[in-house]
Amino acid sequence: MRSIAKIEKELKVVRRIDERNWKAVETSDQPKIEKLFAISSDKRRFVLERELAAAKAERAHELFGLRLHTPQFSPGTIPLRVFAKIAPLINDAIEQTAWREWDAQGDASAINDGFRRLINLRLAGINTGSTELVFLGNTSPDLTGESALESGLRNFFELLAANSQDFPQAVDGIGTRATKSVMRLMKAFESENIGVEFSWNAPSGQFYWNGYPDEITRVRALLEEFGEAKTLVRSVGGVVSALNRKTIQIETESGKKINVKYPISLMEQVHSLHLDQRCHFSLEETSYPADKLGVKPVVYRLVEITLE
Repeated sequence: MRSIAKIEKELKVVRRIDERNWKAVETSDQPKIEKLFAISSDKRRFVLERELAAAKAERAHELFGLRLHTPQFSPGTIPLRVFAKIAPLINDAIEQTAWREWDAQGDASAINDGFRRLINLRLAGINTGSTELVFLGNTSPDLTGESALESGLRNFFELLAANSQDFPQAVDGIGTRATKSVMRLMKAFESENIGVEFSWNAPSGQFYWNGYPDEITRVRALLEEFGEAKTLVRSVGGVVSALNRKTIQIETESGKKINVKYPISLMEQVHSLHLDQRCHFSLEETSYPADKLGVKPVVYRLVEITLE
């Protein structure tokens, strides 16, 4: 079986070709000919998505690690008091981030027990002779070819590495509840004078964040600035102007084009749409305070689609 990285690389190209082919069907004066190309690329995309799902299923239990650094720890040991303080915060942050990816009401609804069993997040142990905590979780994809835990972990690492310019999108990626959990986690590291390293050997490559004390303070300060977001639910009428992986572009009745993220639970419905289709969309409109940027970033997230 090919590597996940190679399959994902080819799939990315094929998805772009497939999107372009279907757009050509809508605009060409010879749609029947263009549709032959679109059907061909669509079949190839389907085959690659199945291949990717099978490859990821072989890595059903993903490992990620947290290494702690502080002079107060003896080599290879972690005080139970410190462990009991940070472990629930890590668990909550990762669960909430994955839930945000999965559910249309991710920030508004509590995580259900079925989802917790699905991602199966747990502590595997402490590596011998070190202060590295090792975690397991189920990253096998569902029928859509997506994994909520894998997407959530990716967003978690993107948040930790984000600069102030990219921080609003990163905060929106993990959601308000997870943001508060990560902020509490950073404060716990600060109060214990702990430096950390997060690492994750993801299917698409290695993720790593070196959380030395100054970096922990930077992330905590940004979370405090951007965390107090204002969210409104808007009903918008318009047409589908672009369909991409994880985002849909809507041209509103006023002619404005907005890019909207959608959760995994709405993926099947989104994929059934076609370009120029007119619908009503229920959207979360979230604005983030950003004094350092001089602007107020606004992001949109899909909640519901009503066909006309």
